[in-house]
This record gives sequence, structure tokens and C-alpha cells, in this order.
Amino acid sequence: MPSLHANHSSPRSSPWRCHLPVSATVFTGVLLTGLLFLGIRAWERREAEAVLHARAAQRLELLREALGNSLEALHSLGAFYNTRGSVSRSEFRQFVGHTLARHPELQALSWTPRVPASERAAVEASVRAEGFPDFKFTERDPLTQHTAPARERTDFYYPVYYIEPLARNLTAFGYDLNSRLPALTLARDEARAISTPPLRLIQEEHNQPGFIVYLPLFAGPAPASTAARLAANTGFVAAVFRIDDLARPALGQQPGLRVTLGDTAINETVIYTAPAADDAPLSDHLAPCTLTLPFAGREWIVTFTPTVNFDAGVRPWQSWAVLAGGLALTGLLAGYLLAGRRRAAEIALANATLQTEVAERKRAEEAAAAANRAKSDFLASLSHEIRTPLNSILGYTQILERDPDFPVRQRDAVGALANSGRHLLGLLNSILDLSKIEAGRMEVERGVFDLIALTEGIVEMFKPRCAEKHLSLRASLPSGGPRPVVGDEGKLRQILINLIGNAVKFTPRGEIIVGLSPLNNEQWRFEVIDTGIGLEPAERAGLFAPFHQTLAGRRLGGTGLGLAIARRHVELLGGRIEVQSEPNIGTRFHFALTLPAAVLHPSFADRPLPHLAAGVRVRALVVDDNRDNRFILARLLSDLGCITASAATTSAARDIVAQEAPDILFIDVLLGETTGPALLAALRADGLPATVPAVYHTAALLGPADREALQSDGGGLLVKPFRAEDLCTCLQRIPGVRFDDAPPDAGPLPLDLDDIVLPEDLCTRMSVAAELHSTTVLKACLEELRQLGGPAVPLADHLRQLLRAYDLTAIARLLNRLRVQSPVST
Repeated sequence: MPSLHANHSSPRSSPWRCHLPVSATVFTGVLLTGLLFLGIRAWERREAEAVLHARAAQRLELLREALGNSLEALHSLGAFYNTRGSVSRSEFRQFVGHTLARHPELQALSWTPRVPASERAAVEASVRAEGFPDFKFTERDPLTQHTAPARERTDFYYPVYYIEPLARNLTAFGYDLNSRLPALTLARDEARAISTPPLRLIQEEHNQPGFIVYLPLFAGPAPASTAARLAANTGFVAAVFRIDDLARPALGQQPGLRVTLGDTAINETVIYTAPAADDAPLSDHLAPCTLTLPFAGREWIVTFTPTVNFDAGVRPWQSWAVLAGGLALTGLLAGYLLAGRRRAAEIALANATLQTEVAERKRAEEAAAAANRAKSDFLASLSHEIRTPLNSILGYTQILERDPDFPVRQRDAVGALANSGRHLLGLLNSILDLSKIEAGRMEVERGVFDLIALTEGIVEMFKPRCAEKHLSLRASLPSGGPRPVVGDEGKLRQILINLIGNAVKFTPRGEIIVGLSPLNNEQWRFEVIDTGIGLEPAERAGLFAPFHQTLAGRRLGGTGLGLAIARRHVELLGGRIEVQSEPNIGTRFHFALTLPAAVLHPSFADRPLPHLAAGVRVRALVVDDNRDNRFILARLLSDLGCITASAATTSAARDIVAQEAPDILFIDVLLGETTGPALLAALRADGLPATVPAVYHTAALLGPADREALQSDGGGLLVKPFRAEDLCTCLQRIPGVRFDDAPPDAGPLPLDLDDIVLPEDLCTRMSVAAELHSTTVLKACLEELRQLGGPAVPLADHLRQLLRAYDLTAIARLLNRLRVQSPVST
């Protein structure tokens, strides 16, 4: 029985499970269609209401403009009276005649003086004398509603004295406006134009309502207080309107609209009605639009009521079309779902599988990116630990290379040690540069440098290597002398060194051309062209990838970082490096950079290592917890002529500052017991003057924010390993410090150079050693020069003096002036 029950229930439940999605789709489709239908119907209503409001606002704006123009005419009349003071009847008629011609909505313009009761008879007599024998002050009889002589008053009369056009407003001529006293009083007290409520004009022969706008006039500018305004009031100018004549041009008989005008002060009583042009029944599904119009102290209500023929530009069949289309689409969708349910399930399964694969790949990519960032951060963090011993190695070699009394046998070993240290520093900088680029820490350091000198110097640096391989290396440079520009000299130097070094490595024969040419908009094109082994198309694909090496590259050695760093540096400087290559023909690398022109100023790196000028005394304090670093920095400062003191701890530094008052401080950023900024703050608190500069030195990689903070706090920053020339720049922060460019013991040459002829091979070796700053080779060449005897001995002594001063530039210039003797071929 259980098995029979199971077999029986499965076929009955299966159709329900099959049709449930279709039923849900149909239900949802019908529901959404109904909601969309209702939404479109509501949208149609909103659109119709928006059209109604826009048309109402347009008509209201026409009415507002007509009222505004009329008020301007009234204010012009007031200004006319204020300017003239006294206006005759003919002048009044002439002025308002032009105004009435431009404003047909005005029934009349009038002038009403304030007449004391005692002067009534005189005023009436003066007007009769002007040719109006029947003139008298009048008012409306409350019983007959006709005009009658005004009653006697004890205060003031307000008769209509001038009014134009007089013919159709003769009934109002002499009419006493005390019946309009509330409006007159409000206008006078507030010193502005005030309108009366809708009223029947005294000169109106029909039942058309009207209103009057009064503008008070004063003897001089309007006073500030109400009492003063009462005393200074001379009368009123008025503009008389008939409501039908005013409202009909703006509101009269609109197609599909019934318009009414009411006044809020009298319970929104309708004072004007404009029936629809088609006289159709009012709409029962579109609400009226009511707008307010403030005017001369009153507020009008304008109501626009649509009729059934109101055309809002909205087609009501759109909502029904949406309803029919939605139901039809729901039916089609239900049929499609019913027929393709199985295929949808297959697609869903395939999509789920694909999404799983995508998610796994994304996680793998994120893990790889995290590992790469961790690797870059690790390499960058190792900078301090690696550069610290390198600073000691290169620092000691600088000291030993500058010692002229160092034994010749050991000078070779020191030279090899220095070359190895510089090579290791170059490899370290390449790896750290790549890590800084990948970690997003690489910065562009802009400065002024000579582009021609930079290129020539790099080309000269590679000439010995090219000579060893019998390669021709030449530079194609623009003429015209130095070209000072603004840019990152260090990164550009690294780019060219990497590209030229790559060309030298992979060119067994032929030539290498280094090209530099100006383009437009301060751009320069750089090219390195060789006739080397070239590249296969497949090898060019990953040429700029880090640690990528071709088969020939692995055979010749290298790190695989040179081209990767070159490309990253070019992109960082705003360019793009490109390569063209053919196997066994050669390779051409080229890129363009924007380098604005500048003015070049000489630096210490361009001159021989100087010495403090005679009479200049500088006391320097070196604070570093590393003994080797203290010794090297103190020794280099001593060679420059400074009086140095060293401290390894905070207490020792504070004692030295208190006793010796140093002129400049060199402080390590990371000390064993504290930090450089903390030590400087303590020394300042102890009384170290703020004028004493403090220079930080460190082997760590610093971010832009840390670098800027240290430079602003201490006044300078040195990154290990540094050169002796960098210390000269730091010492110049001390006021009054001067340097002697020429060493004191390098006097004038003791003999005439025309008497000296050197072997070509010896002169070439000395010139190359001077250009490469190889003191070891130079010292060996000087011993060989002394052995020549004769005039060569004093020449060797003079060159040794220049070498002791490390003035290798002067040595190179002197050697270029000598005559050489070519070897005799046998």
C-alpha cells in the first residue's frame, strides 16, 4: 500500500509543480499590468494638471503685466507732480494724454488735492474761473444714489480736481473722495499705492465694477512717521480701472476654460467671470487651478476651471493601449515559460556553474594581488635594513678614495669594493623602484637640469663599454648649446641608462644611436637605436614585464627589471614607451615627454668638491645610534672643514648642545631610544635656537606626507647612502657660510703645456678615469706619468694636487689641452 500511494501521488503533484511558475508569472503580469495602467492614468491626470497650471500661469502673467504697466503709469504721474511742484490743467491734460493712449485698460487718471474745509469756497471759485461754471464739491446721495453737493466738513475735502479724459468722467469731476477715505488713509500712512475694493464708479453708467488705485503725494520726500506723513500730504494721484476692460484681454473666453476673478478681502466674492469659449459643461475629473495675484495692497484669487473640452495634449487611449499590450505580453510570456521551462533549468544550472568558476577565479586574482602587494611592501620595508650597511660601505670607500696617502696596493681593493657597492646599490634601487611603483609610492621629483648635458654624460659613461665591444656609440642632439628644462632628472637618467645598457648588452657589432629632438608644446622625443640581435614578435609581447628575460637575456645575465622600470618611469612622467624590432636587424625604443623650458643654476654636483672658505667656522653635531654612520658622516663633514662632534644617545646630544652650541645638527630619524623629531623637540625646549638648522638623515623609504613633515620640521632631509656634495647643500642653510671652489694647495701650473707631449694611450686612460671618477686608475696613471721624467714630473705633481681636492673636472679639462703622441706602427 505505501508504494501504491507513492506512485499515485507523484503524477498528481507533478502538474502543480510544473504550472506553479507559469501561474505566478500570469498573476504577476496581470498585477503589474494593472498597476502600470493605473500609473499611466495617474500620469495622464498629472500631465493634464500641469498643462492646466501652465496655461493658467501664462494668463495670470498677462494680467500681472497689464497691472504692472498701469502702476508704472501712475508712478510716472506721481513723479511728474513731485518734479514740477505745481501743475496746470493743460499740463496735466498733455502729460496724461500720452499715457492713456498707451494704456487702454485705464478708465481715467486724476489728481485729488487735500483741501482744508476753510478753503473749499476758494477752490470751487478758482475752478469756476477756469471755465467750469457748474463746478462744486459733490458726493453720492445715499438715498437716490445720484451726485449732490458735498456736506459741510470741519477737517478736509478730497475733490477730484484734474481728471482725464474729462468727457467720459465728467460725473467724477469735483467728487469728494471722503467715501474712499480708508483707502486714502492707508495709502498715505504707508506711503505706497493702495487699491480700493471692487466698487461701482461714480462715472459708470452700467453695472460694470471697477476699482481705483491711489498714490499719495507729499511736500518733499515721504516722511518716516505716520504723523509726519499726515502733515506733509498734499493730495493723491489715482488710476481708475474698469475690471472688465482690464481682465478681458488676459482672461476672457479661453478654449476649454472658465475663469473667475475674486477678492480675498471680501470672502473671495467673484468680481469677474469669463465663460469658456465653447460653453461646454465643466470637467468632473480635473480639479480647478487656483492662483493668487497680490496687487496694490490687495490679493485677488483667479480660478481656472476646465470644461470637458479642455485639451491638455494627453491621449487617454495610451493607458488602455498599455493595458491591452500588458495582458497580451503576459499571455505570450506564460506560453513561453511553459514551453521552455526545461531549457531554463539547464541554462540556470550552466549559469550557476559559470558563476562559481568566476567567483573562484576572482578570489584567486585577489589572493595573487594581495600576495604581490605584500611582496612589494616587504621589499620597500627592507630598504632601511639594506641601505644602512650599504651606507657604511660606500661611506668608508668615499673617505678612502679621497685619501691621497693610501697605499697603491690597497687602493685597487678599495676601488673594487666601491664599484661593487655602487653596483649593489644600483641593483637595490632597481628592485626598490619596482616595488615602490607597484605599491603606489613612487613620486615625481621635479627640478631644473640641462637636457643636453644629461644625455651627453650618459653617452660618455657607456663609451668605455662600447669601446671594449668595438661598438660605435654616438648621440644625435640638437644644436644651440644647453637646454635647461623642468622635470625628474633622476627618473629620466634611469630610463636612458636602462635603454642604452640594454642596447649595449644585445648589440654584438655595429652601432648605437641615442637621439634627442624637440617636438611641439615643449615636448622632447628620446630614441635609442641599435643594430643588435633584435626581437621575435613573440618576445615583444612580454618585453616590459618585471623579471621577464628572453633566451638571449638569460644567457647574457641581468635581473630582467631594466625595461620594466623604464616603462613604469616613462608612464609616471606622462609618456608612453614604444618599441620596433626586427630579428638580426636591430631595435628602436622611443618615447616623448613634456619638459618645460627653464633657467639652469649651477649646483655643487657641477663643481669640484669645495672646502669652507677661510675664516668660516662651522660646528656640526652628528646624532646617530649606529657607530659607522656617525663616523662616516663626521669624517665627511671634517673633510669639508667643519668642527664635528658626535652623539649616540639623547643625553649625550643634549650635553653637547648645552656645552658647544653647534651651528647645525644632523639627526638620524630612527634612534634607538627615541625618534629624530622627538629629540629635536627636546633640544628646542632646552634652549636650542630655532635659527639653528637641523637635517634629518635616514635609510628608510618615506611617503610624501612623512617626507614633507620632516623637511618642514628640521629644515632638510638626507637619504642614505648620500654623497659629500649633499652635505654642502645642507651647510648652506647656515647664514654666512661660503665655500672655496678651488683647493688652496692647487696653485697655477708650474710649466708651459706646449712643452709636454703624452703617449696617446696614457692620456686616453687618464681622461676616461677622470670622467668615471675612478681615483684608483688615476693614481696608477700618475705614477706612470712621473716615470716619463722631464716636464711630465711637475705635471704629475699638479694633477696629484687636483686629485687630492677631488677636482676631477679640472683634471679632465687639463688633459684635453695636452698634445698626444700616436703610437708608431711597425
